[in-house]
Amino acid sequence: MIWGSLVSPSSPWVGAVTLAIIIVSIARRKEPIGGLLFYYLGDLPIGLFWGFALILPEVNPYALAGDTRSYAWSLGIVVPFTIARLVEALVIWRGSFLPTARTSAVILLTKRLMWVQVGMAVLSITVHALWLPKFIIFDLVSILHVAFWLPYLSRSKRISRVFREPGNSEKRLQSCPAELPKR
Repeated sequence: MIWGSLVSPSSPWVGAVTLAIIIVSIARRKEPIGGLLFYYLGDLPIGLFWGFALILPEVNPYALAGDTRSYAWSLGIVVPFTIARLVEALVIWRGSFLPTARTSAVILLTKRLMWVQVGMAVLSITVHALWLPKFIIFDLVSILHVAFWLPYLSRSKRISRVFREPGNSEKRLQSCPAELPKR
Protein backbone atom coordinates (compact mmCIF):
# COMPACT_ATOMS: atom_id res chain seq x y z
CA MET A 1 0.00 0.00 0.00
CA ILE A 2 3.00 2.30 -0.15
CA TRP A 3 2.04 3.23 -3.73
CA GLY A 4 -1.35 4.51 -2.61
CA SER A 5 0.20 6.98 -0.19
CA LEU A 6 2.89 8.05 -2.68
CA VAL A 7 0.58 8.90 -5.56
CA SER A 8 -2.33 10.30 -3.61
CA PRO A 9 -3.10 13.91 -4.65
CA SER A 10 -2.78 14.84 -0.97
CA SER A 11 0.73 13.34 -0.80
CA PRO A 12 3.41 15.88 0.11
CA TRP A 13 5.52 14.55 -2.78
CA VAL A 14 3.04 15.75 -5.38
CA GLY A 15 3.10 19.31 -4.03
CA ALA A 16 6.88 19.31 -3.51
CA VAL A 17 7.63 18.15 -7.06
CA THR A 18 5.17 20.64 -8.55
CA LEU A 19 6.64 23.47 -6.47
CA ALA A 20 10.18 22.52 -7.52
CA ILE A 21 9.18 22.58 -11.20
CA ILE A 22 7.55 26.01 -10.76
CA ILE A 23 10.63 27.43 -9.02
CA VAL A 24 13.02 26.13 -11.69
CA SER A 25 10.68 27.39 -14.45
CA ILE A 26 10.71 30.88 -12.96
CA ALA A 27 14.47 30.81 -12.47
CA ARG A 28 14.98 29.79 -16.12
CA ARG A 29 12.49 32.22 -17.63
CA LYS A 30 15.23 34.10 -19.55
CA GLU A 31 16.64 30.87 -21.08
CA PRO A 32 15.40 29.56 -24.46
CA ILE A 33 13.98 26.50 -22.68
CA GLY A 34 12.54 28.25 -19.65
CA GLY A 35 9.37 29.73 -18.23
CA LEU A 36 6.17 27.96 -19.26
CA LEU A 37 8.01 25.83 -21.81
CA PHE A 38 10.18 24.39 -19.05
CA TYR A 39 7.09 23.90 -16.88
CA TYR A 40 5.43 21.99 -19.77
CA LEU A 41 8.51 19.78 -20.07
CA GLY A 42 8.37 19.14 -16.33
CA ASP A 43 4.61 18.56 -16.37
CA LEU A 44 4.89 15.66 -18.82
CA PRO A 45 6.72 13.29 -16.43
CA ILE A 46 4.06 13.94 -13.79
CA GLY A 47 1.35 12.89 -16.27
CA LEU A 48 3.39 9.83 -17.21
CA PHE A 49 3.84 8.96 -13.54
CA TRP A 50 0.08 9.14 -12.93
CA GLY A 51 -0.60 7.05 -16.05
CA PHE A 52 1.85 4.35 -15.05
CA ALA A 53 0.61 4.46 -11.46
CA LEU A 54 -3.01 3.86 -12.53
CA ILE A 55 -1.91 0.71 -14.32
CA LEU A 56 -0.81 -0.76 -10.99
CA PRO A 57 -3.48 -2.71 -9.09
CA GLU A 58 -2.32 -1.08 -5.82
CA VAL A 59 -3.45 2.35 -7.08
CA ASN A 60 -6.27 1.70 -9.54
CA PRO A 61 -9.62 2.31 -7.75
CA TYR A 62 -11.32 -0.62 -9.51
CA ALA A 63 -8.59 -3.08 -8.63
CA LEU A 64 -8.67 -1.85 -5.04
CA ALA A 65 -12.43 -2.51 -4.96
CA GLY A 66 -11.86 -6.02 -6.34
CA ASP A 67 -13.74 -5.32 -9.59
CA THR A 68 -11.49 -7.16 -12.08
CA ARG A 69 -13.74 -6.56 -15.10
CA SER A 70 -13.79 -2.80 -14.57
CA TYR A 71 -10.04 -2.89 -13.88
CA ALA A 72 -9.50 -4.51 -17.28
CA TRP A 73 -11.70 -1.85 -18.94
CA SER A 74 -9.79 0.90 -17.18
CA LEU A 75 -6.50 -0.54 -18.42
CA GLY A 76 -7.87 -0.48 -21.96
CA ILE A 77 -8.18 3.30 -21.60
CA VAL A 78 -5.27 4.18 -19.30
CA VAL A 79 -2.62 2.30 -21.30
CA PRO A 80 -3.31 4.09 -24.66
CA PHE A 81 -3.44 7.47 -22.88
CA THR A 82 -0.12 6.75 -21.21
CA ILE A 83 1.45 5.62 -24.49
CA ALA A 84 0.22 8.79 -26.24
CA ARG A 85 1.61 10.95 -23.42
CA LEU A 86 4.94 9.05 -23.58
CA VAL A 87 5.24 9.65 -27.34
CA GLU A 88 4.37 13.33 -26.81
CA ALA A 89 7.05 13.58 -24.13
CA LEU A 90 9.71 11.89 -26.25
CA VAL A 91 8.98 14.10 -29.27
CA ILE A 92 9.03 17.40 -27.36
CA TRP A 93 12.00 16.44 -25.14
CA ARG A 94 14.07 15.48 -28.18
CA GLY A 95 13.18 18.77 -29.85
CA SER A 96 13.84 20.79 -26.71
CA PHE A 97 17.12 19.34 -25.53
CA LEU A 98 18.78 18.73 -28.90
CA PRO A 99 19.27 22.19 -30.44
CA THR A 100 19.66 20.72 -33.93
CA ALA A 101 16.21 19.12 -33.62
CA ARG A 102 14.42 22.35 -32.66
CA THR A 103 12.18 22.67 -35.68
CA SER A 104 8.57 23.62 -36.19
CA ALA A 105 7.91 19.99 -37.17
CA VAL A 106 8.41 19.01 -33.52
CA ILE A 107 5.67 21.41 -32.42
CA LEU A 108 3.36 20.31 -35.25
CA LEU A 109 3.76 16.64 -34.27
CA THR A 110 3.25 17.48 -30.59
CA LYS A 111 0.03 19.36 -31.38
CA ARG A 112 -1.23 16.43 -33.49
CA LEU A 113 -0.52 14.06 -30.61
CA MET A 114 -2.53 16.36 -28.34
CA TRP A 115 -5.49 16.20 -30.74
CA VAL A 116 -5.26 12.40 -30.62
CA GLN A 117 -5.47 12.68 -26.84
CA VAL A 118 -8.60 14.84 -27.15
CA GLY A 119 -10.23 12.17 -29.31
CA MET A 120 -9.21 9.48 -26.85
CA ALA A 121 -10.57 11.59 -23.96
CA VAL A 122 -13.98 11.98 -25.66
CA LEU A 123 -14.15 8.21 -26.23
CA SER A 124 -12.93 7.64 -22.70
CA ILE A 125 -15.55 9.97 -21.18
CA THR A 126 -18.25 8.04 -23.03
CA VAL A 127 -16.99 4.69 -21.72
CA HIS A 128 -16.48 6.03 -18.23
CA ALA A 129 -19.91 7.66 -18.07
CA LEU A 130 -21.51 4.33 -18.95
CA TRP A 131 -19.36 1.84 -17.04
CA LEU A 132 -16.49 3.37 -15.05
CA PRO A 133 -17.61 6.60 -13.35
CA LYS A 134 -14.63 6.70 -10.96
CA PHE A 135 -12.28 7.57 -13.85
CA ILE A 136 -14.09 10.58 -15.33
CA ILE A 137 -11.86 12.93 -13.32
CA PHE A 138 -8.76 11.61 -15.13
CA ASP A 139 -10.40 12.30 -18.49
CA LEU A 140 -11.13 15.86 -17.43
CA VAL A 141 -7.51 16.31 -16.34
CA SER A 142 -6.37 15.09 -19.77
CA ILE A 143 -8.67 17.55 -21.50
CA LEU A 144 -7.43 20.39 -19.25
CA HIS A 145 -3.84 19.44 -20.13
CA VAL A 146 -4.59 19.83 -23.84
CA ALA A 147 -6.84 22.87 -23.35
CA PHE A 148 -3.98 24.77 -21.69
CA TRP A 149 -0.92 23.55 -23.60
CA LEU A 150 -2.30 23.43 -27.15
CA PRO A 151 -2.97 27.21 -27.33
CA TYR A 152 0.40 27.83 -25.66
CA LEU A 153 2.21 25.78 -28.30
CA SER A 154 0.24 27.53 -31.04
CA ARG A 155 0.61 31.16 -29.91
CA SER A 156 3.71 31.44 -27.76
CA LYS A 157 6.44 33.80 -28.90
CA ARG A 158 9.02 31.61 -27.13
CA ILE A 159 7.88 28.54 -29.07
CA SER A 160 8.07 30.35 -32.42
CA ARG A 161 11.52 31.71 -31.49
CA VAL A 162 13.03 28.46 -30.19
CA PHE A 163 11.45 26.04 -32.68
CA ARG A 164 12.18 27.32 -36.17
CA GLU A 165 12.21 25.94 -39.66
CA PRO A 166 15.26 23.91 -40.69
CA GLY A 167 17.90 26.09 -42.34
CA ASN A 168 17.47 28.96 -39.89
CA SER A 169 20.27 27.67 -37.69
CA GLU A 170 22.09 31.02 -37.60
CA LYS A 171 18.95 32.84 -36.43
CA ARG A 172 18.27 30.03 -33.96
CA LEU A 173 21.76 30.38 -32.51
CA GLN A 174 21.36 34.14 -32.22
CA SER A 175 18.12 33.72 -30.29
CA CYS A 176 19.83 31.24 -27.93
CA PRO A 177 22.97 33.04 -26.69
CA ALA A 178 24.02 30.13 -24.48
CA GLU A 179 24.53 28.02 -27.61
CA LEU A 180 26.65 30.43 -29.67
CA PRO A 181 29.78 28.79 -31.06
CA LYS A 182 33.08 30.09 -29.69
CA ARG A 183 35.24 32.01 -32.15
